[in-house]
Amino acid sequence: MEAHDRALQFGGRPGVLSRDLILSAIARPYTGYYSSVAEKCAAFVQSLAGNHGFTDGNKRTTLYIVDLYIRRSGYHLAGSPLRRLNQDLERIILSSAAGEFDRSGTIRWFEDHLHLHGLDEA
Repeated sequence: MEAHDRALQFGGRPGVLSRDLILSAIARPYTGYYSSVAEKCAAFVQSLAGNHGFTDGNKRTTLYIVDLYIRRSGYHLAGSPLRRLNQDLERIILSSAAGEFDRSGTIRWFEDHLHLHGLDEA
């Protein structure tokens, strides 16, 4: 809910359409079916952006949750240039929200851009 509050700082209507959809989206990556960080990120993207559990701000909330999960897992997103990286992630989230989720492409994108903190990016 804190991620949603942060997302609404940039505008939008507060409110929850379905608490169950939100809880389901948050729990999905932890079901045991998804083993890698990239797979879990993809599951967050598909569920949070696609379920539309909030009145507004679903895509922005998805971005905050994915970023939080990545950082808490000891990773960061790396790519060049940073602007392109952000545009790619925004496109992935928008596609998912529109029901056009590409699971394998999304997993591959995260695999290509996730890097452990403290490791050289060679």
